[in-house]
Amino acid sequence: MEERNNTGISIVSMIMGIMSIVFSFSLMACAFYSAGLVEIIPIILAIVALVLGIMAAKRCPDSKGMATVGIITGAIGLAIAGITLVSCFAMTGCALCTGMMERMN
Repeated sequence: MEERNNTGISIVSMIMGIMSIVFSFSLMACAFYSAGLVEIIPIILAIVALVLGIMAAKRCPDSKGMATVGIITGAIGLAIAGITLVSCFAMTGCALCTGMMERMN
């Protein structure tokens, strides 16, 4: 019974990792308008995918393939969301500086 539960954990890890990548790309346009606050959702999904993937890989060697996919997709989703978040903050900072410079002139 416990082995089946660990297989479920690896499946959830894989699904969360795939969702983090999908949400990273789909929310990218919204993130530029909301100063990156929307990108928190894929970051949380990616962290959950990484944690569950590592737990499943340690507990059940039979489901190691799906757990590895969960870890890899979680890491890719975290990287994409992190890059998007940093670029949103940089663009917001540039926009604020441009507005301040225009007011000074």
